[in-house]
Amino acid sequence: VSDLTVESRSAKRIAVLATISYSDQRLDAGGQPVGEATRIPALRNRYVFGRDQGTWRLVSFQRAD
Repeated sequence: VSDLTVESRSAKRIAVLATISYSDQRLDAGGQPVGEATRIPALRNRYVFGRDQGTWRLVSFQRAD
């Protein structure tokens, strides 16, 4: 996570805008890389968390431009 901004907040809801760096790599059964790695240096997502009976849960997320 390279940046995190709280967009709105209440006692039962928090919405944040996060910029994250993402990468993945497929591996074969022996643990060796297969094919090209996927890299996204700046992925921006909006996450909304809701509080239900004292527990925070991810309610939704979407790509933010």
